[in-house]
Amino acid sequence: MNGNPVWRFCIGFFCAWLCISVFPPVSFAGILTIETETSVQTTENQLEVTVKITNKGDEPAYNTQINLMVLDEKTQGDVKAKLDPGKTDVNTFTKTLSNIARGRYPLTIRVDFHDANLYPFSALSGSTFFLGSDVNGDLAVIGDNVSLDKEGVLNFHIKNMGSDPINLSASLFLPKEFSAAASRKTFQIEARSENNLSFDVSNFSARDGASYPLYCSFEYDKNDIHYTTMANIFVTVKIAEGWFRSMKWVWVGAIIVLFVIICGIFILQKKAKPTPR
Repeated sequence: MNGNPVWRFCIGFFCAWLCISVFPPVSFAGILTIETETSVQTTENQLEVTVKITNKGDEPAYNTQINLMVLDEKTQGDVKAKLDPGKTDVNTFTKTLSNIARGRYPLTIRVDFHDANLYPFSALSGSTFFLGSDVNGDLAVIGDNVSLDKEGVLNFHIKNMGSDPINLSASLFLPKEFSAAASRKTFQIEARSENNLSFDVSNFSARDGASYPLYCSFEYDKNDIHYTTMANIFVTVKIAEGWFRSMKWVWVGAIIVLFVIICGIFILQKKAKPTPR
């Protein structure tokens, strides 16, 4: 049996295929991670936001740009050609406030950058800030983390713990790698009740296996005070399987059948050999 070349070929092919299918080749690449720190100072008529970004990875980030999104307006910082590992960049944004009710508002930062191959990435962070005295709202919101490939649904569970109905405005904030057919929705939630809200999202250019934070703000006004609750969801992009690997169980079955046939042929050949006298 050990000397049969057909037998050795089948065994070798089966073992090699099994190793490739179950233990795919490992590729080594650099890590590119951008950390964001934000500080906010407000006066009666001015908002000042300082954003510090740090390259926490082990390869340079190129063409980094900080984008501030606040009070339905987007402000862009300067483009930095290269941010080496361990290095930082700081941008300060100043915005004049007028006719803004006191209360709490959403604030999101998106950092756009490229890797060495000029592939685009973005890093999103979300928070809130307050004008005048700080306030606590009546909402509690939890988002469900999700895994997707090209399309998926983001689900948020909302509780109104107050004694009055609330007219809510929900705004979804996404990295550049994702898009949504509708990023803002309005609805009413009754007093002491629960509601669910969903957004359909599409993956445009997110990397396989990576996780991205997505944010959604829930805002309402009550007694001339603005309230905001910020919720987040982590979206993990599924690793796409190649055609061969996605059909691996079909190939396993085919190899097993072939293995059995070869064994049967070998046994029959051995039995058919004349017994030496």
